[in-house]
Amino acid sequence: MNPVATVTEDYELQAEEARAELERKHLSELWQLADAQEMRGYKSMSKDEIIDGIFRERQRAVGALNRTGYLDVLR
Repeated sequence: MNPVATVTEDYELQAEEARAELERKHLSELWQLADAQEMRGYKSMSKDEIIDGIFRERQRAVGALNRTGYLDVLR
């Protein structure tokens, strides 16, 4: 049994559960979370955009996202 694979699988499961929890929340609850995270323009965003922003910030806070930027695909 590979312990690194187990940790990765556990992390992925936790991330999926955290995202699903956000998706079950009412828009007003998401607005409260977005406001607490000082997210700009959240009241004009779709529910999915707010969820993405909150989720991304939570992942960054726990060190899951170490970099931000753009991915260029070259052919």
